[in-house]
Amino acid sequence: MVPSSSLAATLPNLDSADRILRAAETLFAKHGFGAVSMSAIARRAGVSKANVFHHFATKQALYLAVLTAACRESRGLLEDIVQRSGDSAQHLREFLAGRFAALQEHGCMSRLFLRELLENATGRSQELAR
Repeated sequence: MVPSSSLAATLPNLDSADRILRAAETLFAKHGFGAVSMSAIARRAGVSKANVFHHFATKQALYLAVLTAACRESRGLLEDIVQRSGDSAQHLREFLAGRFAALQEHGCMSRLFLRELLENATGRSQELAR
C-alpha cells in the first residue's frame, strides 16, 4: 500500500512539478514502475491527478523525467570536476566520491537505478540515453 502522506504538507515551498517528481522517485523506487499509479503519485505529491498529467503526459514520461533528473545531477558533477586542474585519476576519485555522497543522500535514487538495471524494460534505456 502506498503511503497517503502528502509532500504538499511537508515541502510546501516546492512547486507542484517538483513535488510530483519527488513523489514519483520515492514511489517508483519503493514499488517499481508497474506497481505505481498516477493516482498514487498525485496523492503523495498533494496535487490532483489532472495536475500530474498537466506536467507529464504519461507515466512513462514521468518515469523518464525522474531518471533524467538524476542523470543531469551526475553530468553536472562530472562537468564541474573536469574543469578543475588535476589528472584523470584525481577526477575519477572526485566523481566517485561525489556520486557516493549523492547516493547516500538520495537512497531512493540508488534503489530506482538498481530497479531500472534489473528490470531492463524495452526502450526505456534507449530513451534515457538520448
